[in-house]
Amino acid sequence: MLKSIKRLFLFAIIIISSDSLLAQNEIIELKNTLIPLPKQDFYIESVVDGRGNKSDIGFVMKGAFNKKIRADLKGGVTKSLTDFYNNALDKDTTTTPVVMRVVFFHISEKTNGATETGKAEIKVEFYIRKGNQLGKVFETESIAEESALDVTSGHERRIRKVLENVLVAFNNSGYQSVNPEFVDANTILATQSQIIGNTLTPDDIAWVNLLIANAAFGTNAEGWGASYIGYSTRQRKGLMIPLVVSIDRLTIDPALFVRAGYNEKYQLRFSYAKIGSGAIKKLGEDFNFFLGLSAIGTYEKLQRNNLDGTITESSGIVFGGEASQNFYFMSRGKLGFFLGAGVYERILNSDVYKSDIGLKIEAGIKF
Repeated sequence: MLKSIKRLFLFAIIIISSDSLLAQNEIIELKNTLIPLPKQDFYIESVVDGRGNKSDIGFVMKGAFNKKIRADLKGGVTKSLTDFYNNALDKDTTTTPVVMRVVFFHISEKTNGATETGKAEIKVEFYIRKGNQLGKVFETESIAEESALDVTSGHERRIRKVLENVLVAFNNSGYQSVNPEFVDANTILATQSQIIGNTLTPDDIAWVNLLIANAAFGTNAEGWGASYIGYSTRQRKGLMIPLVVSIDRLTIDPALFVRAGYNEKYQLRFSYAKIGSGAIKKLGEDFNFFLGLSAIGTYEKLQRNNLDGTITESSGIVFGGEASQNFYFMSRGKLGFFLGAGVYERILNSDVYKSDIGLKIEAGIKF
């Protein structure tokens, strides 16, 4: 049984490692299209990438575990959007030249049951020029969202949709009647926008509860346990911080009692209470990696058979710590099931059960 569990755990690690190695950044190339604008009296002179973070435009999800992969436009935001608008709009240089500044630009995916939702979001500002000065005459934002079984291939279409929406909004804005405050163009072009979070629309934050039963197979003990894990889906630097409360019921290896000089028939089974926390890292919408740290506490009562035929009993509080590294699968949706497998390392101040390392398999419900 233990060998089979080890093989399954090793297989899971190989699959996850392979999924990570095969992942490559997603490059999106915009198709040429026309944006019909009635009474167009401007042309896009240039597009400025004013985002504070220019390393990517968001992420897509790929691979067996829906791993998040960074995505970017081919040639970068400035070149790609400038080329797109040069092809999509009439460029009559006798009309008003307009500078478009990108404040925010992001694509993303999320899963919901058997479907996925893809989203493209953009926020832009429009400026008109007076010599070496720029004046802001309009700002707007747009979101395009679609659901399907697989939404990755639709990001290019959704990006083109938001790029069209902001131009239509500008064309209909009546910007001609705006009397802007003109400032030095270099000041505008050098400004980097800092938007908290990675989306114009806030993510739904929820509290997740897990009730779990486990079977543990260690080098010095084996048994079962029950746990409660609760955590908020709000992420801090890509991590979620859980609360963990557990009870373990273990059968200790009789050889440990004999080696320590105690009667193994007196208290072969121990119950331990644990409380702790750690960090949960999402590997996709369904898979998570959990690094746990827990404090252990119990009461130990032992019996020693002396050489003169007498019996000595001793008791005391046992405490220690446990570290665990687990891979978790959680079904999508608010209600569902939970499966996990991982390893644990344990150290205690017990006279008998001082340390252990082993494998653990878990199953439970999510609500």
